[in-house]
Amino acid sequence: MKDLFKWYFPHSTAEIKEIWEYGILTVDTNVLLDLYRYHQNTRQALLESLNLFNGRAWLSHQVAEEFFRNRNGVILSSTTAFNEAEKSLAEIRKVIEEPIKRLKSNRTIPDTISKILEENIDAAISKATEETQSVKSKYPDYVKEDPILENICILFNSSVGNPFDNETLTEILKEAKRRKENKVPPGFKDVGKEGDKPYGDYLLWRQILDYIKEIKKPLIFVTSEEKEDWWEKGSGKTIGPLYDLLKEFYLETGQRLKTPNLEAVSEFR
Repeated sequence: MKDLFKWYFPHSTAEIKEIWEYGILTVDTNVLLDLYRYHQNTRQALLESLNLFNGRAWLSHQVAEEFFRNRNGVILSSTTAFNEAEKSLAEIRKVIEEPIKRLKSNRTIPDTISKILEENIDAAISKATEETQSVKSKYPDYVKEDPILENICILFNSSVGNPFDNETLTEILKEAKRRKENKVPPGFKDVGKEGDKPYGDYLLWRQILDYIKEIKKPLIFVTSEEKEDWWEKGSGKTIGPLYDLLKEFYLETGQRLKTPNLEAVSEFR
């Protein structure tokens, strides 16, 4: 039974070791774009984790296309993110004003309690605001100089998949539309996108399948995707990739799919 449903069962210790040692690492678009969204320490840790697979990293053409299409927008949005953080801190200060007033008017407790509380909260908000402004002032201008982009180019040098030719793409988009209408994963949860963008997840998936089928090696797929058209969920927990995805990947490629988070990747040595 285990041989018949091999894709379903957890990886053995030997299989996990083989995947870490010989598998090909690939990522989705947001894993790359998030490098611009994270704090410097987190960003550096993620890059170090990805660089562990230099020579065994491959990027689908779909992900590369989406990365370059969205990169500038993500970089420019960082200013908005800092402004929103400062606005949130100001809102916190305003929200606590009324409760503090009520506490001061409460005659059953000493005034020192409300005074100490107010001073500590003000100090904490002021410190958080100061540190936010400090991080903002040090945030690199990635439009002018971008070491992240350089690192990505080195990591995936000569390891980016080819795009579909026009004839093949037409047929694949038809299949993507059929799958979406019939809620076949991945990608049927993508809504409100224009043109062919709702089919991006399937294009990525199709390119991964074709590549692994060709090279016949295990795949380590790191994704920040959280939607139910990728993951099996229950009781508020993510159990693992959807059964249909595990099955399709194995039947098409003869390989098994592993989808660790980046924390697990960083532990690889």
